[in-house]
Amino acid sequence: MKRSIRILVFTAMAILAVGTLFVYSQGKKGQVQDPVCGLWVDKNPDLSYTYKGDTYYFCSNRDKDLYKANPSKYPAKK
Repeated sequence: MKRSIRILVFTAMAILAVGTLFVYSQGKKGQVQDPVCGLWVDKNPDLSYTYKGDTYYFCSNRDKDLYKANPSKYPAKK
């Protein structure tokens, strides 16, 4: 009995964790993903950079500078 309760609790926790991860990985509507760190950010013109006709948005000036230094290191915009 105790074992089946543990399995049930563990399964419920795993489902909750996966569901939460899925929801938060999608970002809010209107947000875009920072190509350097992967965070979802609002489209802030002060933290943007255009490369080969595509505009990328960043969560910080540090990420923006890292991208500008070597844009081919990061995934291309989809």
